[in-house]
Amino acid sequence: MRLLLVAIVFLALVPASLAQRVRIGAPENIAVLPLVALEEGFFKEQGLEVEFLPLMTGKISMDSLANGSIDFGCIVDSNVAYISFERTDIKVVGAISVRYDDQLIVNKASASEGKGLKGLRVGYLPATTSQVFLERLLDSKGLQMSDIRPIPLQPPAMRFALAAGSVDGVSIWQPWANQIVAAAKDRYQVFSNRIGLYDSRVFLAVGRSSAENSILISKVVRALIKAEAFLTDNRPKVIELMSRRLGMVKSDVDLMFEGAKFRVQLTKEGVGLVSSIASHLHKSGAKRTVSGGSPEVRRLFDGSFLKSIDSRRVALD
Repeated sequence: MRLLLVAIVFLALVPASLAQRVRIGAPENIAVLPLVALEEGFFKEQGLEVEFLPLMTGKISMDSLANGSIDFGCIVDSNVAYISFERTDIKVVGAISVRYDDQLIVNKASASEGKGLKGLRVGYLPATTSQVFLERLLDSKGLQMSDIRPIPLQPPAMRFALAAGSVDGVSIWQPWANQIVAAAKDRYQVFSNRIGLYDSRVFLAVGRSSAENSILISKVVRALIKAEAFLTDNRPKVIELMSRRLGMVKSDVDLMFEGAKFRVQLTKEGVGLVSSIASHLHKSGAKRTVSGGSPEVRRLFDGSFLKSIDSRRVALD
């Protein structure tokens, strides 16, 4: 008993500097589980000292993983599809959510002048969910990207371009979408994502610097699984947290969560979504592999960490 007490006291006195330091980067709107794990101390329970770096887009997370400025990142399905053409040093551990917060926001006056969306100047961010959502929304209306005038823009620029009339619409996600609509609600028509149109996945990815550290990866995954359970039981508290982080009122965060699923898993549906996006990029000529063949998407995914923790979370067959 005395030895046990000594051990407990020793662990309590271990300085934080001995904790393993980890850098996680992501846009805050897609990093719900990492932010919950950070807020509730689940990373600390795993002996990790996490520095969270807010990034503007999943593509920036992807690039940061590639250059080693972060250890783990939250990236979306379109990011994974793009890296499947060129990178093998980024490993995808699993999905952490399915989200539906992408929107096409169109100036009502511009839309009424023509035939719906056809011919409109639309701001979007290539290689992100902004592009995939826009393409799928257009397809649902019998249109293609060639039927509009797509204009590549970063999220902050989209807001000002739409307000200034430089574009007729923008394909964007939260919290940017909320900021645009809140400023002039009656001016815009909003086309929202929905279940079945684009079931966008957010993935946890690890960079080359930590890809071989199985113990570290397992610790991060365990913390996120605990955050998942916490969110299920404490949704109002998580909505309050995300309201603070995103600068959105709680009712809007609640709408952003509508239909979303927060679960750490790796499934054939998630991998299939990435494969379909990669296939589209290949067939359209937007991306090419060095060999000229189709990208090998499956090689980027590694479900071994999740499987060792809870095999029910991996369903690739």
